[in-house]
Amino acid sequence: ANHLFCPRIVTVVMAECSSVNMDKVYCKPDAWGGMGEFARVPITAGEVIEKGIVRVLPLDGNDCTFVFTWSDDGPIQQASGSGASVFYNMAEDPNADMNR
Repeated sequence: ANHLFCPRIVTVVMAECSSVNMDKVYCKPDAWGGMGEFARVPITAGEVIEKGIVRVLPLDGNDCTFVFTWSDDGPIQQASGSGASVFYNMAEDPNADMNR
């Protein structure tokens, strides 16, 4: 049984100062049996798709592949993203980048 739940998407006008904004995207079941991130509106090259925050977690990214490497220097840290960032699909030729 699929235990994933994605509620009906309700568009909410977000204040410009919000730390999390995913107005341009939504999550829904994908063709591979999981969840995926999909565009709600046309998105052009170079445009910000989603804005969010992360929480650094005390775990090994080799043991948990649902986190992002979140350190440039020093010890390697792993973080989980807000919004729908963890549902972006990966591809050999990606059409989006994540920036810190």
